[in-house]
Amino acid sequence: MNRRTVLKALGIMGIGLPGLSQVASAKEQAVVNGFPSLPIQIGKLKGYILTDGYFAAEGLQPILAPGIAPKLLSEEMRKYHLNEQNMEGPINVLLLEIDNRVILFDTGAGHYFGETAGKLLGNLAGIGLAASDVTDIIISHAHIDHIGGVLNAQGLPNFPNATYHIAAREFDFWFDDKPDFSNSKGDKVGKENIDFARAVLGKIEDRLQRFSYGEPLFKNIVPELAAGHTGGHTVFNITSAGHTLHFTTDLFHSPVLISQPAWGTAWDSDFDAAVASRQEILKKRATDRQAIMGCHLPWPGIGFIDQEAEA
Repeated sequence: MNRRTVLKALGIMGIGLPGLSQVASAKEQAVVNGFPSLPIQIGKLKGYILTDGYFAAEGLQPILAPGIAPKLLSEEMRKYHLNEQNMEGPINVLLLEIDNRVILFDTGAGHYFGETAGKLLGNLAGIGLAASDVTDIIISHAHIDHIGGVLNAQGLPNFPNATYHIAAREFDFWFDDKPDFSNSKGDKVGKENIDFARAVLGKIEDRLQRFSYGEPLFKNIVPELAAGHTGGHTVFNITSAGHTLHFTTDLFHSPVLISQPAWGTAWDSDFDAAVASRQEILKKRATDRQAIMGCHLPWPGIGFIDQEAEA
């Protein structure tokens, strides 16, 4: 089944998506082949998948699959035609239009990742929207590649008219006296992220609304706790007219974490909790056969979950 057939069967139809003869690297997806946007429709809801560019890090480990034998990781990366040398991934951003609201899920990395990222504002312009047209921004979690685009390099809001929404548990995690990173496998995952999250969220606190899990946002969006990547990491069930898209945000930084969810990443604040969240949602989606979208899965980040034996 080709990509267009998949999208049509799902009730999410993309317009003008170029065909791919092979799996492209994150750099090729975001830059060389120039995928600025993909129109989608979920039931009666319309929107776009946009790219903010991509992230790149030297080496795969210990970022991906810390503690796993390098040969096993290389074999798994090769299976999915992924870069076996370096960690890289697209930064996919979802935009929805609901009842005259223009809603972004996260803001990309902004100016923090150099020239490979920070493409969101330009790609908004490419679909005829200015940053001032965005009415609401739903924050899945407060990592740099998700809230880095909140402020510009001068510390001023990139989205002057937006109201921000974040899970109360996620907000409280970062502002706790001692955010708990004791079960992380990353050496630097704590302090630098804490300082950044507090600085950005503190700057927009007067425009920030906190929500509870299970409490619908804009009628069609239901947030769900998928803890582990951060203390209040949130995924979203988006439903309209009998169609559902499960936006899994950062549960999967690579297709490898779908086939091997227990391998995890050094970016998870609680490694074991993230594994459990990953496994639970994979089981649900393999059972209900509903589509997912991930922030860092290969463009455009949409697909289905299948189960073969234990994989």
